[in-house]
Formats: sequence, structure tokens, C-alpha cells
Amino acid sequence: MDHRYSMLQTLEPSHETDRQKLEIERQIRLRLYKIQLLINPNEGESTELLNMLENAAGQFLIQKEDREKLVSHAQGMFKTEWERVKKGE
Repeated sequence: MDHRYSMLQTLEPSHETDRQKLEIERQIRLRLYKIQLLINPNEGESTELLNMLENAAGQFLIQKEDREKLVSHAQGMFKTEWERVKKGE
């Protein structure tokens, strides 16, 4: 398990805003873990997507350019996978 997630569980925030930020961080981490489980770590495209997501997760607000790169990369991966499915691979 990611040590950052276990740290988030042990923190006791003193303000509601802190609690909300911690909950957002926890939700982001959980979604990243789910994506990790669903992708093939041996494919370069999947690894690149995961790296992009990890970098984005560390930012509270993602820059528009970074967001567009991430979306474009993911869309390309999904299209490739869809083409493979249609061919029956």
C-alpha cells in the first residue's frame, strides 16, 4: 500500500477545510490505485498514462496544457484498445 495513503488516514485535521482536502486526496489516491489495477504495466502507453496521472495527482489544480495532454494520451490509448477489441485480438 502507498505510504501516502496510510499517512492520510492517520492525520487528524483540526479544520473542516483540512478534512475536505484530505478526503479529496484520499479519493484521488483510490482512483489511481483502481487505474493501476486495470492497466497493463508492461505496455509503455499504460505506464506513461499512469505517470501523467501521478504527476497530476500531486497538483491541486492541473494546468490546462497538462490536462489536455493527459486526455489526449488516454483517448489515444482507448482508441487503440477499441480497435484491438473490434478485430478480436
